Amino acid sequence: QLLRLLFSDERTTEIFASLPNKIAEKFLMTLLLWESGGTLTAASIYAGSRIRRSTEDLILMFSVLSECAFPWLIKALNDIDVASEGTTEYFSVLRKLVEGHAHADSNLSNKGQFHFPSNSHLRDLATAVCEKLASHPRPSCDNMMIDYSTGVLCGCLKLLRALIESCKGLSFRESANILIQGVGGKPWSEHLNSNDLKGCSVCLHCLF
Repeated sequence: QLLRLLFSDERTTEIFASLPNKIAEKFLMTLLLWESGGTLTAASIYAGSRIRRSTEDLILMFSVLSECAFPWLIKALNDIDVASEGTTEYFSVLRKLVEGHAHADSNLSNKGQFHFPSNSHLRDLATAVCEKLASHPRPSCDNMMIDYSTGVLCGCLKLLRALIESCKGLSFRESANILIQGVGGKPWSEHLNSNDLKGCSVCLHCLF
């Protein structure tokens, strides 16, 4: 309740976001990616989940805060451990902001509720997602028996889909090769002739 009161004033939010030494960024990302330390119990798991959900709601509730937080969210992706079990809310808030971008100029938008990311921020996010997916551990003879958490992988894939569907794939013009090279794949467009690609916009099939 105290944080909601604080961020309800735009000027106060701007002052908070401009605190030195990235205090605001570290504070918000720590809460959004909160994981209880020590022995896990039902109570600690519930408490951690509640902290993350409240932080997600807070970001979506105030447009100035979501505008400040979007670049922080992008930066945080690189440092998230692939084994993390506390990323559901992180990916959820990013996905909602991306999906909101698609309706920013339509009657479906909730203007004033939260900030719609710019095209440049969406490109930065697409790059960060591709880099994260490209660096994700893959099964091998050495790690076949390791039970990797799929939370980060699934979160990235859902975000990838949201970016493609909401932004028509335009944010991937520069970053698609990162993922293609990372997984050792080949764009489907290279298997098609020029007639197949006439009038084709950037889409998942042409990228991957």
